[in-house]
Amino acid sequence: MHVDAVLAAVKGVKTSLLESAELIDVYEPKGGEERNITCRFTFRKADRTLQDGEVDKEREKIASGVVKALGIRI
Repeated sequence: MHVDAVLAAVKGVKTSLLESAELIDVYEPKGGEERNITCRFTFRKADRTLQDGEVDKEREKIASGVVKALGIRI
C-alpha cells in the first residue's frame, strides 16, 4: 500500500480540527512484509487553544477511519 493512500484516507476523515497531515518517516524492515510509517498531524482551532481531550478524540477518529477505509493495523 502506498503512503499516499494512507494520507488520503486521513484527509478523508471528517474532522474540523485537522489542519495538516504529513509523512515524517518510512521504515521497512528487511525481509518483513510490514512497513511502518510515522506521520505528523497538526490540529488547530482559530479562536481558542485546544484541550488534550479534544485532540485525543480527533486522533482516535482519524485512526478508526483509516483502519476502516484501508484495513491496516495502527
